[in-house]
Amino acid sequence: MRRYGSILVFFLLAVLALAGDEEPLEQLKARAEQASGGDQVKLYIELARRQLAAADRFFDHGEMENGHAAVHDVATYCERAGEAARRS
Repeated sequence: MRRYGSILVFFLLAVLALAGDEEPLEQLKARAEQASGGDQVKLYIELARRQLAAADRFFDHGEMENGHAAVHDVATYCERAGEAARRS
């Protein structure tokens, strides 16, 4: 049982370490604008995923205007991902 506890702790620490290495949003936006093809699609999808998570947090805290702005960003990034996918 102790072995499983050690594995679980290691796994949780690894997840936390990866979460802390998340690229800043502005940098990710710049990379998405400069990328092309499948890379651009992936970057825009990642931007949409992050903004969706931000919208959820905003709505949870009663920040409706910020939540709506984040949802608008999600739609924009999804559109851009779709356009990039059609071009590639």
